[in-house]
Amino acid sequence: SSGINASGHYGREPEFAGQPKSHPVTSDRASKDTVLNSRGKLLLDFLACTRLTVLNGCTLGDVLGEVTSVNYNGCSVVDYVAVNPNLRRRVVSFKVLDLTKYSDHKPCLCKIRAKSISLDAE
Repeated sequence: SSGINASGHYGREPEFAGQPKSHPVTSDRASKDTVLNSRGKLLLDFLACTRLTVLNGCTLGDVLGEVTSVNYNGCSVVDYVAVNPNLRRRVVSFKVLDLTKYSDHKPCLCKIRAKSISLDAE
């Protein structure tokens, strides 16, 4: 099982004590996955460097941080949707859908509010 962090929150964990604070702390992110591995740490570094925010576990439709992968090893959150601050303001909802017979990963659905643009064709 792999996840974004051990306490279920996106951000700096106690095990990072003494290291540069590169991970933004957002205590409002929940996750049903409690494991932080080396890949999760790399993902946190990438998100911090690119100013992206994970929608899983902190967005209407997925406030509990549902697992996205279910297999013989267990359940984990390994599929994420991350957005920049401008797009974050347009996110309406994010949801982890039910498992299908085609994959051991659950589909994720992100609804984004878009502006309608009217073009005059001359």
